[in-house]
Amino acid sequence: MAVKRIRTKKTVLPEPMEVTETPPEVQEAPKKKVSGWVIGVILAVILVGFFWYKTNSWPIVAMVGMRPITRFEVDQALFKQGGKTQVEDIITQTLIENELKKNNINISSAEVESKINDIKAQLGKTTKIEDVLAQRGMTMDDFKKQLALQMGIEQLLKNKVTVTDQEIADYITQNKQYMSSATPEAQKAEATQAVQMNKLQTEVNNWITQLRNASKIWRAPGV
Repeated sequence: MAVKRIRTKKTVLPEPMEVTETPPEVQEAPKKKVSGWVIGVILAVILVGFFWYKTNSWPIVAMVGMRPITRFEVDQALFKQGGKTQVEDIITQTLIENELKKNNINISSAEVESKINDIKAQLGKTTKIEDVLAQRGMTMDDFKKQLALQMGIEQLLKNKVTVTDQEIADYITQNKQYMSSATPEAQKAEATQAVQMNKLQTEVNNWITQLRNASKIWRAPGV
């Protein structure tokens, strides 16, 4: 007996629907704008701080009523009095520093302090070196820098200075009444040091003149 096959209908699933709706946009919170005057104040503070850092002073040094007196005005007045001399001094100082660096001469802070102690001993207990510097319008830091340059020059040129026995004898004869030493040995040592320093100073002056003449130096008009 034949068995009849029962046909089943295929279940057709509906196609998925496309979602056409887009999610709502998330609005960002509005950014706060920094006003122009705030930026100006910040820049002004930075510039004033930088000016003070470089010059150790303020752009406005005094006020007369509502009228400010600026550092620029003070600098102009000082430059008219002796600005050209100061420029030449700074030029010479720069040339010396470059030459010492070129010859690998570096005076340590310990050497400078030792020299200062020697100067204090020569001045005695009644005279303070700070008072002497104040009379010359110098600070201790300025004096240390100047002293380091001087000691560097002496180290560079010391081998070019020679002192003969005849020069020592002539110095003692001409300056015996002004010498502080009593014994012949002490007088000879004092005379040697004095002659050496005099000749070294002459050598330094000649060296600086040659250094300036051999260097290319540009000066602004009117300087």
